[in-house]
Amino acid sequence: LVAWFDDRFGRDISKRLLMEKNIKRYLPLNGSNGPDSSAIRQAKSMIHHHFDYIGWLADRRNWLAGDHFSLADITAAAHISVVDYFGDVPWESHPSAREWYARVKSR
Repeated sequence: LVAWFDDRFGRDISKRLLMEKNIKRYLPLNGSNGPDSSAIRQAKSMIHHHFDYIGWLADRRNWLAGDHFSLADITAAAHISVVDYFGDVPWESHPSAREWYARVKSR
């Protein structure tokens, strides 16, 4: 799960949103004039798929990887906090993921 969040979730959502919504504003790369709105739309279109998976895990276990808080929870929360910071998490559509994230944040 750690690798899934670092690789897939990171590539599809958190790294893309971070690059487009923040880093490109301050450090234009390769002649870029700013954020790529199509890349942001792509990331947002994948959010529900990824949060459905997080909700599925949270519904079946105490924590994402099993009965105990683990590195998977920490890694997932780190990536999700980036997306949450930008206000792009559709919490209303993913109550199980929201409840899990609230528990992680309270730790």
